[in-house]
Amino acid sequence: MKKKVTTEENGGNYFEKHALPVLLGLTALLILIVFYDFLVFDKLYLFKGLASDSMVDTYPNYIHIADYLRSEGLPMWSFSQGMGQSIFPFSFPDPLVTMLYALGRDHLAYGIAYMEIAKIFLCSIFFYLLLKKLSVTGLPAIVGALSYSFSSFVIVGSCWNIFSTEALYLVLLLYGFEKLYQDKNRLILPVVIALIAILQPFDLWLMGLFLLLYIVVRLFENNSIFSRASIVLMAEVGLLCALGVAMGSILFLSEVKAMINSPRVAGHASYFDELLSKSIFSTGDAAHNVTALMRFFSSDMLGGSNQFKGWYNFMEAPLFYCGLLNLLLMPQVFRFGSRRKKIIYAVWFAIFILPVIFPFLRYAFWLFTGDYYRLFGFFLSVLIILYSTQALSQIIKHSKPDITLLGGTLVILLLALYFPYQWLQTDTILNTELRSQIAMLLIFYTALIALLGVTQYNKTAQYLLCLTFFAELTYFSSKNINERMALTGEEHEQKFGFLDYTIEAVNYLNKTDSSFYRISKDYWSGPVNHPSFNDAKIQRYRGTGSYHSFNQPSYVRFLAGMNIIDQNDEAQTRWLIGLRNEPMLHSHVSLKYFLSKNPVALVHINYDSLTTIGDVRIYKNKYALPLGFTYRQKIDSKTFSQLSQQQKSNMLYKAVVINDSLYGKLTKELKVADISDTSEYTSEEYINDIDSLETESLTMESFSNNRIKGSITVSDNRLLFFSIPFSDSWSAKVDGKKHDLLRVNIGFSGLMLKEGTHKIELSFWPSSFKTSVPINIVGILLYLCLMAYQYKQYRSSQNKN
Repeated sequence: MKKKVTTEENGGNYFEKHALPVLLGLTALLILIVFYDFLVFDKLYLFKGLASDSMVDTYPNYIHIADYLRSEGLPMWSFSQGMGQSIFPFSFPDPLVTMLYALGRDHLAYGIAYMEIAKIFLCSIFFYLLLKKLSVTGLPAIVGALSYSFSSFVIVGSCWNIFSTEALYLVLLLYGFEKLYQDKNRLILPVVIALIAILQPFDLWLMGLFLLLYIVVRLFENNSIFSRASIVLMAEVGLLCALGVAMGSILFLSEVKAMINSPRVAGHASYFDELLSKSIFSTGDAAHNVTALMRFFSSDMLGGSNQFKGWYNFMEAPLFYCGLLNLLLMPQVFRFGSRRKKIIYAVWFAIFILPVIFPFLRYAFWLFTGDYYRLFGFFLSVLIILYSTQALSQIIKHSKPDITLLGGTLVILLLALYFPYQWLQTDTILNTELRSQIAMLLIFYTALIALLGVTQYNKTAQYLLCLTFFAELTYFSSKNINERMALTGEEHEQKFGFLDYTIEAVNYLNKTDSSFYRISKDYWSGPVNHPSFNDAKIQRYRGTGSYHSFNQPSYVRFLAGMNIIDQNDEAQTRWLIGLRNEPMLHSHVSLKYFLSKNPVALVHINYDSLTTIGDVRIYKNKYALPLGFTYRQKIDSKTFSQLSQQQKSNMLYKAVVINDSLYGKLTKELKVADISDTSEYTSEEYINDIDSLETESLTMESFSNNRIKGSITVSDNRLLFFSIPFSDSWSAKVDGKKHDLLRVNIGFSGLMLKEGTHKIELSFWPSSFKTSVPINIVGILLYLCLMAYQYKQYRSSQNKN
């Protein structure tokens, strides 16, 4: 009897033997094609349109940290972010970024693309290794690894840097669990957990939840969910995860503190109450639903990055795309395995598809902090890839795709593509040309999958599947990356964007003025189509603006208290324009110089023209106060809050604003200010007030971002004010003795001084270090013990063999 030739022996044999080399070759070739312009530095991985955060947030932060490491060491407090903020949280998001800092400001921009390429390569390798642990090999493993590493979450998200890092950590997390589950290797999981905790503390919740569901599914698959061994395994996973958090605690705890204290979480700008009030079973609007459906087919179905016509925006809309082949293959997984396995797979998929249909469930995943997809949306893509690769593996092994199910899947997908969505009265606009291309690909894939069941065509079908899938990923990835407006290598070398004449102007001021001062500008240097609030971080000056997810809470409180921003508007707590448009407050915060590119700049009367460098004109504030000056009068915060915005600005030059809880304690030290004449404020009165505040002020002896020393002589009891946003991580010494810093003027710092001459010292040290450093040391020591124990077990098993 003639032996039946199986698929594995026929076409699958080549891919089985050479899967890893084939995968590495295809990944490298894909990267070369997609990222060629970035590899040869014709373009830099910095974007001007959508994903401009890479230009105005991420890049200035990278440069700022790189400079800080060279000049002052460990990044702690910086006066270049807002009016001052701790930059230690999120300063070392991942090892690759830390390596990027070593390139320095002159070369760092060229390394960003290579950093992203490294993450894509690592995603491809580790997802392949994960699939091998799940007994998926050969062509399915190649398809799965490419699907993961070139999914829209990784490719599109790489423009924000963090998405691709999250994808890498997620696959490492799953692989780490499989190494523990199958090989008793306990070393990978704690390291990955530490990396996740350092990158983004909230990801511990999201990835931890996904890992928990993954473990439950794996135990159900093996019919061991209620066994003693499974209980021990779960306990071991919990302990290893706790060890990982301890290992990353030095950054993790500081980041948690920054998040909890931020206006987005603890302040009035939180979305918690609004999102929690939504109906559980309400569905998304038509724009959302159409966008979510179309993004399974391609990130560009509703327009490319600059022409996107869907829900939210191109980056924030769900990034579900992970290969058209997977959409056709995924339903096939429910043909294989036991009834229990099919049920648990269906439940697992429902857990992540239902929040797409019912947004309230998605809000719950995010603990009602925002209306996001981001990492949560990627979980759905991962499930699709895992299901489809297992289905393809079973089809190749058994040579039997379900033609009826395959045909039905194709019909449903085509109906989803060609449904007349204009009937839903939505503003979404489909890319009809791309839709036709996707339809043709789906039909061709269907034919190839069907041919896998025909022995004489099987080998050809596998090769064509691999080739077609490679072409699909190349096409879509190239569109996602190369159709964006990126900074060119030529622009980066010219007097363009951040490298304009602001650099020379700042250098000039640093050489001619050694005092503490802040700078403002009437222009933005970022080469993007919107304001760049982080110019100070990359151009090395002290300003007042800041764009940051978690801005310094005391500074936000000050801006809100002065009616400059609305603290209930979450966006305004992130995009802080600062005091740029508040000239009456410039003197109060040591804002001494103003830069303009306008030939007829409308500067405040306080400013005199100083000089011009290139196209930048420098103006000097004649009445700028020093960093530390003294008040003799006070006003309670309740009375102050009832003044008009103009009156508030005037009053800050007359009296210090004291919180109600502190006001009574300073009854004898300071006089109560008269507020009856604050509405009329003459120039003469303003100058007299400036003179009065400056007369007894701090003489600076030494200054750095984290330590300030000086001396002062006061003729009576006074409050020494510092235009430093209040933080419990700042400590003060007066004449060598610890002294309490007070929160004054809504969000700044102050010291009460008695009559006489005093030595003043301020120092910054993150308060979270007191808790995190001991935990971190214990965590690392425990991990070293675990390594020794694991090595001992390995040697013991080797000796037995």
